[in-house]
Amino acid sequence: MRRWLYILIFLLSAHTAVLAQGIDIFSQYADNLYLANPAAIGLSDGIEINMAGRTQWVGIDYSPQSYILEINSKLNGFEPKTFPMGSMRTGTPHPALRIPKKPGQKSRPALAMEGYLRYDESGAFRTTTVNIGAAVHFPFSKGRRLAVGLKSGFGVMQLIDGRANRLINPDDPTYNRFLDDFDTRYEWDLSGGVFFYTPTYFVGYAVNKSSRRRFATESNSIKHIFLDQMIVGGYNFDVGPHVTLRPAVYLQIINPQPVDVDANLTGFYDKKFWLGIGYRSSKELYALAGAKILDRISIGYSFSMIQNGLEDQSHGTHEVVLKITTKKKKK
Repeated sequence: MRRWLYILIFLLSAHTAVLAQGIDIFSQYADNLYLANPAAIGLSDGIEINMAGRTQWVGIDYSPQSYILEINSKLNGFEPKTFPMGSMRTGTPHPALRIPKKPGQKSRPALAMEGYLRYDESGAFRTTTVNIGAAVHFPFSKGRRLAVGLKSGFGVMQLIDGRANRLINPDDPTYNRFLDDFDTRYEWDLSGGVFFYTPTYFVGYAVNKSSRRRFATESNSIKHIFLDQMIVGGYNFDVGPHVTLRPAVYLQIINPQPVDVDANLTGFYDKKFWLGIGYRSSKELYALAGAKILDRISIGYSFSMIQNGLEDQSHGTHEVVLKITTKKKKK
């Protein structure tokens, strides 16, 4: 028990010194919570392989694109079978609270690990991020779990040749200094989060620090560190023997920008098919749909339209996610 206490103290301490870049919101965050919180890994009963792709503002040159490959697995401890139903978990259903094999035996904390690879392209820049993550899940009564997670790694930011055009004023010191000094930048990433979940609801908080947003003047270079915070939550309502409704919300706080709020409502049928609709405070309306295939494969798709004056130039934003969960070997 003392060993797990040391791990918890380490994660919480590192949580106050996170260093990472702000993360774009994926519309299907509630079914892929690893995107929103580093503590939300190890929620399935086997090795989980996640792939996600998002292309924003199709039709506009050099619009943002993001591609993710993520693998996570629980290594030991209790079986975390309490992830809210109506989610995209692809494992075989299990009771909300696992009964110990021996009378009086208590569930012990579970350790989960993650490998994370992300590629982003926006305008004249591309960024490749490689992270590894870990989360500890602490069991409580009635299927309640508290997870604490940490993700760390590095990012490589590069300028895409041919996409950077000079400003109208060629003597602008900020722009010229940036182009002259910029080649390839390496940034250390570190993020942390806490995640509480039950068979009915979930809520999580994560925080990053970003030192990548910087600007230069004629005489010196100034580097700013911003605190990025993410809050996610959802609740499952059974409205019939086969139908579940889940409202979810995601808040992203990146000072000094306005708070970005994303809210959606998703309906599930037999936990195998789902449809949903959502709205983002950046004036973006979206719809999502998905299905389970062969019990351990899930695929989801979302389409969104912006309402900020670019709708005549853009054909919307497309997002596809794929989740594969391998079956855990019985001991």
